[in-house]
Amino acid sequence: MFFVLALAIVFVSRCAPSGVSSYPIASYRHLLASTFLGRSPQTLGTTGATLKALLTLWLFGTLIVGLYLQSHITADVYAPSFSREVEDINEFEKLLEANRVLSCLEFTFFTTALVHIKIPFIKKLGSIIKDRPYDFIPLGEQNGCDRRVRLGGHVHVRPCCSYDEYIAFQQGLAKGRGSFQMYHRVATMLSNLPQRRQHHRLLLAISESGMDYHYKRNVGLVHFNEGKILIPRSFSSFMWLFATGCISAMLVLFFECVSFRVFGNGNFNCGS
Repeated sequence: MFFVLALAIVFVSRCAPSGVSSYPIASYRHLLASTFLGRSPQTLGTTGATLKALLTLWLFGTLIVGLYLQSHITADVYAPSFSREVEDINEFEKLLEANRVLSCLEFTFFTTALVHIKIPFIKKLGSIIKDRPYDFIPLGEQNGCDRRVRLGGHVHVRPCCSYDEYIAFQQGLAKGRGSFQMYHRVATMLSNLPQRRQHHRLLLAISESGMDYHYKRNVGLVHFNEGKILIPRSFSSFMWLFATGCISAMLVLFFECVSFRVFGNGNFNCGS
């Protein structure tokens, strides 16, 4: 991403307009025709200047938003979906507060449009994770509890019930053991973020602070602050948007510079 940004800055600095002539960027069809057919560049009017200004704002605005998200996202927490007992996160919270025994079921994502998790619930959840010894299942295990492993260096945390209990529940013979059972996952959003080295401390941060915690769903990012959703967008979407803008700007400037060098048209200084 930053490499693309650097290239865009180089193109802008080396191909900065010394006058007011430029190819119109309102239409790539006209731009390509002007470049390869050798037509004279048209005067940059109000529309062209506005489009270039909007393109610049688009690039830098997306970059700022992306950097903000990258600096504020600390981890992912996926709440469990117990298909026969829990329909949404609010019911899950009530059962947790009542110390209700839950069984080990299929791990799924919440896909509801609005999800609210209260600060006391986050603290309670963190307290359970902090104070209980666990067995864990591998990251790729979605439906069963038969391959349990110790935490070790794993980033993903899933307290799990035994395989016998899982089979018994599937056959309708058991509702759970005498202890709270749940799936829980704490993971970094992207492997290249510096927070990846802090995943062990995240468990303590949930129970100790409970503030400004971030939750990533498969439909986007939501920011929990007393149950309010502040960022309903995907981090990757912003990065793709920014990269697309950089590529578009580079293509526009590239065609303008090529046209100037080949046909001698325009008032651009393209490093000559």
